[in-house]
Order: sequence, then C-alpha cells, then structure tokens
Amino acid sequence: MELVDDGDSPRVAAVFEVPGLRPENVSVYVVDGRLVPSGARTTLAVSDSSSVQAGVPQISELKYGLIRRVVDLPPGCTTADLRTSMENGMLTVSWPRHP
Repeated sequence: MELVDDGDSPRVAAVFEVPGLRPENVSVYVVDGRLVPSGARTTLAVSDSSSVQAGVPQISELKYGLIRRVVDLPPGCTTADLRTSMENGMLTVSWPRHP
C-alpha cells in the first residue's frame, strides 16, 4: 500500500495492489473510521487434459485467499466520501483531506 498525500491537494489517496482480482471481487467500505478494502482470489480450474488430475494444478506458485487492509481515515469520513478506481491490478481509493 502507498499513501499519497502531497499536502496541498484537497484529497488523500491510498493505492493497493490487488493483482488478478476483478473489480466485482473487490469491496471497499468504512468501519469505525477506518478504510477497509478487501477481496478474494480463488483457485483456478484447469481444464488441460494432460494434467494427471483434471482441474488440479500440479505446481502452483500463485497466492490465493483474502486480501484485506485497514487504513485510518480522518474523523467524519464515510463511505460516501470515497472515490475508487481500479486499473491493471491497482486499486486507488481517495477521500477528502477534511470531510
């Protein structure tokens, strides 16, 4: 995660790596004054008939499971204050410096 704050902009942003996730598999919400982006990557089904057991990877170096981060937000910031975008496996969430 990178927190981007130039000190002059009216918004602060956090950038999160979410490689391999589709936007519909990512959630962004506020809980108790904290930004909570999360998502899950599930195993892929393999249909290659050359594998010993169809559908089961023989070697896997991919990471699966839950991706979740927690970032403190300024007092009064709500989910409605957030702006999100996702491109090339990077999730950007911004919020007003002073909501």
